[in-house]
Amino acid sequence: RAQYPFAFTFAITYRLEGAVLVCDVSFSNEGDVPMPATFGAHPGFCVPFTGNAEFNDYYLEFAERCDPNQLLITPDGFYSGRQVALPLEGGKTLRLHHELFSSDGIFMSRMADAVTLKCDKDPRAVTLTYRGYPYLGIWQEYGPDVPFLCIEPWYGMAAYDGEHADLEKKCDMFRL
Repeated sequence: RAQYPFAFTFAITYRLEGAVLVCDVSFSNEGDVPMPATFGAHPGFCVPFTGNAEFNDYYLEFAERCDPNQLLITPDGFYSGRQVALPLEGGKTLRLHHELFSSDGIFMSRMADAVTLKCDKDPRAVTLTYRGYPYLGIWQEYGPDVPFLCIEPWYGMAAYDGEHADLEKKCDMFRL
């Protein structure tokens, strides 16, 4: 409470519906003043799925054509406030390779509401649907043999470089 002085309840519910894992998230402000909040998920997936493929054989395919912007992060992990175009093959595909993560993750806006982690050498795939989230992070620890990829839908971004820690003034906060 010293760092976040608001009373709240936060709940995550998982349920299986056939081959689909549904994740429901709810927040409840238990206090009597508006509460600034934000939220981001951090699901991680083993990549490669099989011994027949390597990490560089995988790609992300967005559900529809899009023109995402990459949000540039400073070496200290803050949002610089700058965005650049993140070109996708055919407007839908981002090929994966470890060098993408040499300076941290790839954080984007203006992307489609779903993305599928795929590989041409394996029929299995994972689709993540995240309707309404304004940002998507793609992250892994940098290194040649890292066997996972995180695909992270977010409502908020890291603090701006030089921004004060006042939650009431932080960008991308919503109020409950």
